[in-house]
Amino acid sequence: GMLLPVHGTVRTGFGETDDLGAESKGITFATRSGARVVVPLAGTVKFAGPFQKYKQILIVEHEDGYHSLIAGLARIDTVVGATLAAGEPVGVADSSGSARIYYELRQNGKPVNPQKLLVAQRKQEKT
Repeated sequence: GMLLPVHGTVRTGFGETDDLGAESKGITFATRSGARVVVPLAGTVKFAGPFQKYKQILIVEHEDGYHSLIAGLARIDTVVGATLAAGEPVGVADSSGSARIYYELRQNGKPVNPQKLLVAQRKQEKT
């Protein structure tokens, strides 16, 4: 099953136009300042640290060629090489006024819509 990386509201969905006018390859969540961020799927940390304009980012490798990219973190609470269970805390959202967490799911290097997996999981939880 796949979990939401952070509690909040979806600000920009997959395929929608983001704040920069580009097509979003993931989901942007508006969340509370300093919110706890978790890894949506079990996996191994491949990158953790600052990257360009994304503040702190985390890249986690999962089974079947999937990778998660989580950006907008103020702090990362894991290290490269760590094995994580789904739902394990990996950091906190920015503590500025408008905390945003960006989540992207890729399979074999191509962005896929994580909302499809999240919807499928919600249906499973209801049954």
